[in-house]
Amino acid sequence: MIFLSCAPADEELAERLRQRIADREEVFVNFANDSRSDEESRAIASVVTGCYLVAPVVTTASKDSLSLDGETLLAMLYPVMIVSFLFDESLPLPLADSPFIDFRDDFESGMSDLWALLSNSSGEVQRPVPEEGQTSLSPDLRGLLSGLRLRETATLQPKIHPRFYWTLELVGSSETLALINAVTYVVNPSSYLRERQRVRARSANFKMARTGTWRFEVQVLVELNDSSVVTADYRLRLEGESETPLTWNAG
Repeated sequence: MIFLSCAPADEELAERLRQRIADREEVFVNFANDSRSDEESRAIASVVTGCYLVAPVVTTASKDSLSLDGETLLAMLYPVMIVSFLFDESLPLPLADSPFIDFRDDFESGMSDLWALLSNSSGEVQRPVPEEGQTSLSPDLRGLLSGLRLRETATLQPKIHPRFYWTLELVGSSETLALINAVTYVVNPSSYLRERQRVRARSANFKMARTGTWRFEVQVLVELNDSSVVTADYRLRLEGESETPLTWNAG
């Protein structure tokens, strides 16, 4: 069962998600209520712990909900996968390290990524990548992509350990960004602890965010509209804001 955690103001969106998901999976929709009775809280907790996926629906209306935070923390105590459905600009800090499905620019693309995740036992949204991890590009296309830069921002969050809250996003001309369908960031790619996050929102410059204390390596896989893929490697700096030209791996 998939547990959708929604703000009351998002009833229409919740119903749209419920109808689409119910075609393939059992789904339970819960609307946040920060003044639940103890009995109601126990009933919700029972449902959460019986699901295999808890999906906080992140919108402007839901970001201040204490109930969503509580349901997420409860899921963390059990073997329940947490995957946010992102409709807002960014994830709230309590969810910053959870994977997300990017619905920001296009609902149907988000649904496509959700089906890909549900069909993948590893719990990662993935797309086929050429075996060598790289597609050969024409000189003209490579020239356009050569102008792309990766912007990193990192701010210290002393209330969480301390840890850094960091973001990565692509910076380039609108002409260049229009060539890109999605970006997958692979954090710590050489480790079994690696994380993959697929980001679709061109309007947000394909931004992702996480928290951490280490200067991890990040592999950047850029999927173009023609399904070709180019890759670049980057190392987190965790030093305020910086922009770095991307150097594409040989293809």
